[in-house]
Amino acid sequence: IDPPRSGAQTVSCGGKILTFAGYAEEVVDDAVERDVVNDLWEFVPYQKDTASWGWKQVIAAGEDNTPGPRLAFAMAAMPSASNAFVIGGWDPMVPGTGGKILDDVSMFDVQTMQWSQPKSTDDSSSTTVPGGPTSRHVAVALSEDVICVHNHRC
Repeated sequence: IDPPRSGAQTVSCGGKILTFAGYAEEVVDDAVERDVVNDLWEFVPYQKDTASWGWKQVIAAGEDNTPGPRLAFAMAAMPSASNAFVIGGWDPMVPGTGGKILDDVSMFDVQTMQWSQPKSTDDSSSTTVPGGPTSRHVAVALSEDVICVHNHRC
């Protein structure tokens, strides 16, 4: 991934290895410059029949529902489905503002290559993190329809 990342999350989903967001870090004049990003990358493993391997940027198809830039978020993928979820996090925004803790949930479908915001069970609004905005948390898919989120409020 160019430039290198820190604070990103990586999951295995639908037969692909995906890395999302974090700090893009570049050394400029002996100092590290960091920009918070919201790009998505796929790792293409080495195969004998092709010379093409490594990280490639994923450009989502369709309507642009890509989640915003973030750090300290969680990411989980359903065990046998093609959906990866980005959950909450922190958008530092303008330096010195303290940023914003996020409560959004976004889903990337590996088959359609599209981002979306899942709807709540009553289909009235986009799903948000239970208990409100959170960062520095973890998430894991327990089954095809359950993701467990653990944060500091537990």
